[in-house]
Amino acid sequence: MKIPTSIELFLLRPTFILFLIFLLPYYLAVSLVAYLPLPGIFSYPTNLGGLFIVLVGIFLDVYSVKSFLDAKGTPMPWKPPKVLLTTGPFRYTRNPIYLSWLLMMSGFAVFINLSTMFIIIPIFMLAVHFAVVRSEERNLEKRFGKRYLEYKKKVPRWIPKL
Repeated sequence: MKIPTSIELFLLRPTFILFLIFLLPYYLAVSLVAYLPLPGIFSYPTNLGGLFIVLVGIFLDVYSVKSFLDAKGTPMPWKPPKVLLTTGPFRYTRNPIYLSWLLMMSGFAVFINLSTMFIIIPIFMLAVHFAVVRSEERNLEKRFGKRYLEYKKKVPRWIPKL
């Protein structure tokens, strides 16, 4: 049975993000508090800025997924777009979805005032970089060749060029 793309994106993706971006880092950070009890940095009302950061991350994620859909593909590896994405958020960073995850996790950490999450987040992002991004980049080089190499020269991997 083939699952429709709309179900994949609008039911499975939020579940994946909820688990991977919020619950897993939160669980790891709370577990780490037992061994490394760091004080909270952000108190009310400063911590409310974390909600804004989360919303920016959600917006970037949705905008990125829309770019995939516009290119007749999805961010899922089993249904990638047939063309190299260089428009929308991909004009500014090669990894806007992973950048959105960083924003969502960081904003959540600020909002709940859990300092140990700022230890978990870099470890998580390094894992994404080495386990996912580098593999994806090799695949994109194979699929799009010179066009992708030119894109790599112009657009940074993480920090957006504005």
